[in-house]
Amino acid sequence: MKERGNVSGIWPRPFAVAVIAGVLAVLLLPHAGMLPGGVYSDIGVAHLPQIFYLRRALLRWHTVPLWSPTYYSGYPFYADPLAGIWYPPGWLTVLLPLPWGLWIALGLHLFWSALGMFALLRVWVRTRSSALFGALAWVLLPKIWAHWGAGHISLLFAVSWTPWLLLAVERRGRWLNPAAVLALIFLADPRWAAYAGILWLLWEVKRVPRAPRAPRTQRTPRAPKKSLIPHFLIPYSLIPFLLASPLAIPLLHYSHLSTRAAMRPQDVLRFSLAPWRLVGLVLPPVNWFHEWVIYLGAALILLALLGWAWGGGRVWLWVALASAAWSLGGHLPGMALVARLPFVNLLRVPPRAMFLCGFAFVVAAAEGLDVFLRAGKNSLGARARLLFFLLAAGAAFLGFALLFAAGMRRGAVLVLAIWFGAFALLVADFPKSWRAPLWIFLLLADLLVMDARLVPVSPFSDAFAVPAAVEMAAEDVRSPFRIYSPSYSVPQQAAAARGWELANGVDPLVLASYADFMEKASGVPDEGYSVVIPPLKDGYRMANAGYSPDAALLGLLNVWLVVAHFPIRAEGLELAARDAEVWVYRNRRAKPRVWLEGGDGVTDGAAHLDCWCPNRLRAHAVGEGLLVFSEVAYPGWQAFVDGKRAPLQTAHGILRAVPLPPGEHTVELRFRPWDLALGLLLGVFGLLGWLFDAKGNAKTQRKQRRRGTQRRQCRQGHRGRQG
Repeated sequence: MKERGNVSGIWPRPFAVAVIAGVLAVLLLPHAGMLPGGVYSDIGVAHLPQIFYLRRALLRWHTVPLWSPTYYSGYPFYADPLAGIWYPPGWLTVLLPLPWGLWIALGLHLFWSALGMFALLRVWVRTRSSALFGALAWVLLPKIWAHWGAGHISLLFAVSWTPWLLLAVERRGRWLNPAAVLALIFLADPRWAAYAGILWLLWEVKRVPRAPRAPRTQRTPRAPKKSLIPHFLIPYSLIPFLLASPLAIPLLHYSHLSTRAAMRPQDVLRFSLAPWRLVGLVLPPVNWFHEWVIYLGAALILLALLGWAWGGGRVWLWVALASAAWSLGGHLPGMALVARLPFVNLLRVPPRAMFLCGFAFVVAAAEGLDVFLRAGKNSLGARARLLFFLLAAGAAFLGFALLFAAGMRRGAVLVLAIWFGAFALLVADFPKSWRAPLWIFLLLADLLVMDARLVPVSPFSDAFAVPAAVEMAAEDVRSPFRIYSPSYSVPQQAAAARGWELANGVDPLVLASYADFMEKASGVPDEGYSVVIPPLKDGYRMANAGYSPDAALLGLLNVWLVVAHFPIRAEGLELAARDAEVWVYRNRRAKPRVWLEGGDGVTDGAAHLDCWCPNRLRAHAVGEGLLVFSEVAYPGWQAFVDGKRAPLQTAHGILRAVPLPPGEHTVELRFRPWDLALGLLLGVFGLLGWLFDAKGNAKTQRKQRRRGTQRRQCRQGHRGRQG
């Protein structure tokens, strides 16, 4: 792609802004009051619990929480990327009313991404129409909307910054800095930061000016080789890490202690794209899993091929091919060895690389449209027309057959019309003023229909429904208490909305010590890395019906209620309530939130919890022994007995405990994680580096403006002397 730095203005005009906003409104507004993806999407299961807990901490305790008890009996909230506390734009979902806040936050990110893509393409292509086409194609990629239908909101937040990352490389400004943009991507979702970082490095290397190649006879035999990596990138690449350190350092620490550290190659390469599924690039998705939705549409594919063949920018062809190859994951030989390399687990679920493939097609298609707007039908030769016709006809009839067989007859006819319509636009001799609007209309007719089908929605209130038997049993239990459900009969978001705490959970990060404990407590065997603890095979509610939990071990976790979609026979559990959906059991062996263990066993009534806050808790105890808190142990917790620092131990393998001498004591636990302090300190250095770089960029821009002014004055003076 040839850089075109002399374009007159890179930002869209009001009409283009209105078109982008209108297209997004068509997709977002009709369902903005609903829950995208349904009750068990990632938004419902993973993001809403974080939002509810963060709101509760701000309103009730007036603090930003570092620890959360929502599920897994507690986990470091500040180190969990899904918490989103380090990503400032993500706070829109916390501050705005739900569910509108979710849709508004996504809409603003996609709108911002479209503006960035428009500006980036204006640097590379000649016409505003081509840039508008590319911006619309980018935000309408079916893969984006398939992941929105799955509830991957943090991933989409991160992907939305990709155009701005390359724009910052092309047009470094006072505040537009690629290092800062990459850090923001990491804070939004570290998984996409790995792909974005590779793209950034690739484009920085590509922009390095190369000296003209000398003839072979003039070359010196021992000429020093130049590094492929520019020298300025080595210190410069530290700035994104420093800026992202408030999350990066705690996340590295948490990941090392979690089950993610023991991921196997098959866990990293999960959901790899089968080679035959690459036909999904040209065939519309029909009941496909969201990770495998890669459809691009007729307009995007044909124009991209035109751009690669006659427009240039073939580096994006290699990006598309590399992304598609990586998405095959475990289907490629040798990938099991690659998956064992450090930090490759950040690239878990290889088909997500197809976002980069879609990005490459969008850039190439904008270049192709730019070529077509200049040359019209003459941009294709006779052989090229034949090849394009064979591609369009094959894709049209395959798509027609697929949708017709699935009973979607209107969609089948639409696919047929779009592919042949796209070919007709390539070979017909339309006036120049019609060409861009017709291509944009064809793009909208194709992708708007597809995208609308990829986002299932459900009423927002359905996400918080729990069986009546659970509500009734919970009213009879004195707080605080925890619930364990081997069948996940109590959704995480429903529990978080009511302030209930869960011993089970769904999250990509879980402490390895807790997973080992829950394997014994639940009776469900651990068969490898799982985002669900205890594992729930294929998401089937009855999958764990054959396993009996250990009531005593669950009791250590302050589990008073056990809820299941099937009857449970275990010593220590008694039936408390039942309805048509679930069985609810009361655990007779449940422990309180804090208790004192002496030489003769547990001393009843010798300890009680006075105060619980996200970052601090206080208990009162009388007697000698080991004061055990039913709270998960994690580095960073400190113990104080009667105001003096005391050793903090681990009891029963996972719980916090403080040894007490005889007498009456006030015990306080405070959460002061060292990794957060280090992350914040490095973040300050990163901020200073960013500000220093911004000052340098501003100084460079002022020099360039002065030089430009001097050149213009010289040219004017020269013309005056000639006159």
